[in-house]
Amino acid sequence: MLSEDIMDMIDVLGVYGDVVVIRYDMVLEQFDMMLFYGDCCDASNYYFGK
Repeated sequence: MLSEDIMDMIDVLGVYGDVVVIRYDMVLEQFDMMLFYGDCCDASNYYFGK
């Protein structure tokens, strides 16, 4: 669960992506999620770790 002050609303609203990439880094033990358009350049990245 993320509190509202951690995620800026414009980040999610600014990208209505049609592609989602979710990866797991075994060294850092964290997930990252990238939302973007498949045919464009706008993207938002989110990192989730301990």
